[in-house]
Amino acid sequence: MGVTLPAQTTGSQQEYLSDMEKAQGKEFDQVLVNHLRRQHGVVFGLIGLVRDQTRNAIVRSLATRANAVVLDHITVLEDTGLVKFEELNDVH
Repeated sequence: MGVTLPAQTTGSQQEYLSDMEKAQGKEFDQVLVNHLRRQHGVVFGLIGLVRDQTRNAIVRSLATRANAVVLDHITVLEDTGLVKFEELNDVH
């Protein structure tokens, strides 16, 4: 489809990786779950935007499938009991 994908992590992605490298044990679980949940929330919003604005049937189908997968991931992350909901809007 002619879309160029990034070859490098963004600054915030590198920050998340650094946070996870520093954490161990239960702290790692907490850091991982919260970073993933925060980013899944961002992605969920972007998928909705793509669904709303695309006229391409292939992209629309992919967005529909991605929506279901991301929502499932969000649910699993929240079911761990480790998500700090008060921090979700603190996107780096």
